[in-house]
Amino acid sequence: MTTSRRRHRSRPVHSEEPEQSVSEPAQSEAQVEAHREPEPKSVTIESLGLEFAGPLRRIYAFAVDIGLLLMLKFIIDSASGQIGFNLDPRRSIFEVAIFLAYFILPTGLFGRTIGKWVAGVLVVDEEGNKPGVALAIPREAVGRFVSVITFGIGLIWVIFDEKGQGWHDKIAGTYVIIVPNSGEPGLLARMFAPQDEKNPAQNRQQRVGRPPRRRRRRNRRRS
Repeated sequence: MTTSRRRHRSRPVHSEEPEQSVSEPAQSEAQVEAHREPEPKSVTIESLGLEFAGPLRRIYAFAVDIGLLLMLKFIIDSASGQIGFNLDPRRSIFEVAIFLAYFILPTGLFGRTIGKWVAGVLVVDEEGNKPGVALAIPREAVGRFVSVITFGIGLIWVIFDEKGQGWHDKIAGTYVIIVPNSGEPGLLARMFAPQDEKNPAQNRQQRVGRPPRRRRRRNRRRS
């Protein structure tokens, strides 16, 4: 018998080096840039296209506010029996607190006081939003004080500034813009518009700024 010799095949020796995985093809820079989300653009007051209020409107608004404050002071003095300016420190602190509250709270919450509403202007921050009380405090308390004690230069600065900012606006980072169809001198023009004797309903519409209401009850009674 012939015995077949089995040839021992040499087993392959596994190398200790780990097998390299097939890597995916690297993406090009153009593809990476295309998949990136666009960064949000920062909103600035210039990009909103707002119209800054001029000095005449601002003086008009401030005059209305001061007139209302003087009327309020007269009412309080008449109720207390002390008319005129008093050097009592407690009374002075109370009057200063009313003055600051009148300007800070409406400006921070609504962006305007009654005078600014009549003049058709609005106080906004750098993004065109209402300033909030956090910006109204430095604007009305600190900024106005600095603008006044410098012989009013901070207030007059609105005439020369291209954005109509006073020093109190620059300190707080606020702007005063024009709001179309909101108060403004046109409100007084509608109130004192010439009357048309032939069309009284049109007169009322010009004064109030909205169409007259129909009085249905009276029409039903007459019918």
